[in-house]
Amino acid sequence: MRLMWNYRLNWFALVLLGLSGTRFVYSLFYAERPGIFLPFCLVGLCLFVLTWNRPFIVTYMALFILIVLAEGRRTIAASFLKRGRKHPEGSWIIGLGLVPTILAASYENLAALNLIPLLYNPLDLPVALFSLLSLAMSVSIYLARDFAQTNKDLEKQSTELQQLNVELEDRVKQRTEALQQRNEFIRDVFGRYLNR
Repeated sequence: MRLMWNYRLNWFALVLLGLSGTRFVYSLFYAERPGIFLPFCLVGLCLFVLTWNRPFIVTYMALFILIVLAEGRRTIAASFLKRGRKHPEGSWIIGLGLVPTILAASYENLAALNLIPLLYNPLDLPVALFSLLSLAMSVSIYLARDFAQTNKDLEKQSTELQQLNVELEDRVKQRTEALQQRNEFIRDVFGRYLNR
């Protein structure tokens, strides 16, 4: 019974990881979520429900995860190969970190489909752990770089704001002096004809 629950949770986690990773890649490289993401979610949910009590459908689940991973690879490659396409600055860091994760997950799914031999015990988890660590590190580096860039931009804007504040103070001072001179001129001109 416990083994069956581990099996179910494993496939649920893989489907969730694949879909959330694909959604993350979409959010990096697209302004709006592509229309293909919703069908991916529906197919993943249907496959998960179908495999709940039927372990023989594992082939379809593995194929689905391979397709989702291929979509993530396609999105990353298309983003970097198309010139003129805008993507966030430094997003190549996350793309680089996703490569080991996608390769490890693809390898394990191909092995689950018996298309290639499994060269290690999946319970040892070194490949999966390394791939997830590379992804976590790349996201951390990207976020730290983004945070540093935000700080740099804020410092620049703060300097510009201080400069504008000084210019505004100078203009107010010049305007006040001009008004005082005008008032003195008016007093001098009308002071000849009227008393104070």
